[in-house]
Amino acid sequence: MLRFVFALAFIATGCAPSLAPTYRDYRISPEAQPTATASAQTEALPLASGDAALEEELVAALREAGWAVVPPDAGNVISTDVRRIETGVFSTVEASLDLAPLNGRFVRVYVHAVRRNVFGSRSKLPYLTRGLRNRALDDVTAALANRGLVALDAPRERDEEATD
Repeated sequence: MLRFVFALAFIATGCAPSLAPTYRDYRISPEAQPTATASAQTEALPLASGDAALEEELVAALREAGWAVVPPDAGNVISTDVRRIETGVFSTVEASLDLAPLNGRFVRVYVHAVRRNVFGSRSKLPYLTRGLRNRALDDVTAALANRGLVALDAPRERDEEATD
């Protein structure tokens, strides 16, 4: 009987969905840091120094990815308008993004996803499936990569870099 329970538990864990947090971190690559000899003819646009210049680059990346920028609720983030990222049979998922620069070297993108069903009720999603995360962030990741930001898939990558 105990073997059966362990086998059932093992099979059930293989069927569990893979969940992602509602944010993704990006690191400003060393190549994107401002240098005195930076050429304007490079393929990736270098990030300028300063918070205002970084904010302009992030807003441009959001617009390139097709997100509409709206006034933020907090002064230290860049917010987007709500956009539908998934349409199901009985529900839809809408999301908005908040981009928050962290320590001048990182940018965290928060995804605020809300599921609406056909009866009108809504619920905030506490996590994202891989498909929802890809639909919400793939265009943003590509636009940020054009500007020299590299996506960090796990906090461990950032921690390893900090200890190097």
